[in-house]
Amino acid sequence: MEKSISVLIPSRNRPQGLKELIDSLFDNALNPNQIEVIVYLDLDDSHISECVNYFNELSLKYTNPVKTIIGPKLVLSDYPNKLLQLASSDIFMNLGDDMRCRTQNWDIEIINAINKYPDNINFVYVDDGYWGPNLATHQVLHRNYVECLGYFYPPFFDFGYSDTWMFQVAQKVGRIEFLPILFEHMHYSIGKGEFDQTYQDKLDKNQNNIYGDLFTSTEYLRDQDVKKLQSYIKSFA
Repeated sequence: MEKSISVLIPSRNRPQGLKELIDSLFDNALNPNQIEVIVYLDLDDSHISECVNYFNELSLKYTNPVKTIIGPKLVLSDYPNKLLQLASSDIFMNLGDDMRCRTQNWDIEIINAINKYPDNINFVYVDDGYWGPNLATHQVLHRNYVECLGYFYPPFFDFGYSDTWMFQVAQKVGRIEFLPILFEHMHYSIGKGEFDQTYQDKLDKNQNNIYGDLFTSTEYLRDQDVKKLQSYIKSFA
């Protein structure tokens, strides 16, 4: 059965955080059995068995068992691209395992926003408890949006910048909507979480600001994304 929203979650060595996130999604959804959760675990994650046992427990409570990919490490921004290949929904939302849903009926608000236009081209993002409307740290896209661009995120950033990329493109297109529903980012940098090896590994990847330089040098690709979306929207006029 097709689900209403596919939530894409890459996770690494954070079984408790992953559990708290998924529980918060189901507990606060109006229609939890219409939420599809798809998780990517790296092959060398030391908590795979613990996570799989939790997923099996969820399958006894809900009609939609968690889908999983257990595979090699990927470039950070490419995880959602791989996860959506298993999605049965046409609405995709990505979340990190350090996020927590704090708003009831969040699923209905997202569905209504994504379906605002006949072409379903609407860049929707939520409040992470820190950036608010100023940055889309986690986005929601329709399948039409992803297929138009060829990706959920540009697949070559191992540290940041993919969210800024998509946010800037959406701003230029003019189809962008902030929803004041809270998906709290429990990040160590704002005192809401513990600094762990997963955070350290991420920081280590951006030595000498290589991904900042990559972002600066690829503005022409963002311009191409804008034109793709504008052309798609025009085709529905």
